Amino acid sequence: MIMKKWVFSFIGALSFATVSLPTVAMAKIPTEVMTPYKAYNEALKAKDLKLAGEKAYEAWQAAENSLGDHKTTGDLADNYTTLARRLELKKDVKIAFERAIELSSLRGDDAVAVRLQREVAMGEWQLRYGTRGLAKRLKTAAEFAEANGYENSTFLGEIYTMLAQLNIENRRHETVENYAEMALEIFENRTDGIESYHPYLARLYSGYGKEGQEDLVPAVMEYQHVMQNVEGKLPKDHPFVSRALGRWLNMRHRIVREGKLDEAQEAGMCECWPYDKKRNEAIQPIKRVPPVMPRKAWQSGFSLVEFDVDDAGNVINPRLLESWPEEVFDKSSIKAVKQWKYTPRTEAEVDSDRTDIVTTIRYVLTGPRGRVIE
Repeated sequence: MIMKKWVFSFIGALSFATVSLPTVAMAKIPTEVMTPYKAYNEALKAKDLKLAGEKAYEAWQAAENSLGDHKTTGDLADNYTTLARRLELKKDVKIAFERAIELSSLRGDDAVAVRLQREVAMGEWQLRYGTRGLAKRLKTAAEFAEANGYENSTFLGEIYTMLAQLNIENRRHETVENYAEMALEIFENRTDGIESYHPYLARLYSGYGKEGQEDLVPAVMEYQHVMQNVEGKLPKDHPFVSRALGRWLNMRHRIVREGKLDEAQEAGMCECWPYDKKRNEAIQPIKRVPPVMPRKAWQSGFSLVEFDVDDAGNVINPRLLESWPEEVFDKSSIKAVKQWKYTPRTEAEVDSDRTDIVTTIRYVLTGPRGRVIE
């Protein structure tokens, strides 16, 4: 039986799975374990996560000392890792994960699912705090899943998604795409009903892999898939939204620059925000000060800025619509636009001719040999 999986929700909240100890079993659990365990549950109810983390650690350590290799020891270690991920705790977290995984074999009928769930949780944690040995561990977990009949499970899809992520930094674009596509195939065919955000990540990583191989149109469509499927479900500043939108905008710029716009539109590339905004072309510039490339820029990017123009031709009320990478080019773009000048207002112009003007500022960063760093 596949158990309910507790994961980070899309808005960043965390649901907690607490260990349920049957009444009969509770009589066999030493007092030195039960006391901090009960305090842990009470702290969770009171939403005192810091205290809950302390008590979860205390209960796990007490179980290690009094029960040793016991199912409850593994469950209490798992409780601690769940809180450690939320609170960014560091004390013995890797040991707790390893013990929770090791002792999952004592979970009876749920042993395989529990182990895979804990392997995924540890993988997510290691991606944040240190990936040494993670690739080997994930590959072993994948083999374990396949050997135990979980080849179409959400767990295996998540494992492949993390393997895709591991290969992004090494710029192994084909490998990234392959793992992402394997994950997506599993997610499309799974029937376990487990909630997961990894299908969105797999789409993003599939886009990264295609983009790295200069397969621009399929890449933009992967990013667009994520954008359209999370629209309205998540706030605009959520990582899934900003990543997908940023990469989509970047791909669109490259597609236009390389003359592939017709091909992309035929493939289904949408006139999504901000390209669904009507461009005001009634007013003409007479001076455009180029922006300064920020020192912190590590790749090419762009900003979309909207502004109004007063009767004298000065830019007023500039506002940033979007920028990629996030926050890198914001200040430089606004500073440049404020210095732009437009033709003075004529008698024939109406107010709407001088408002809501949208411009795209492109930043091109090149390497030592003149190669554009995308």
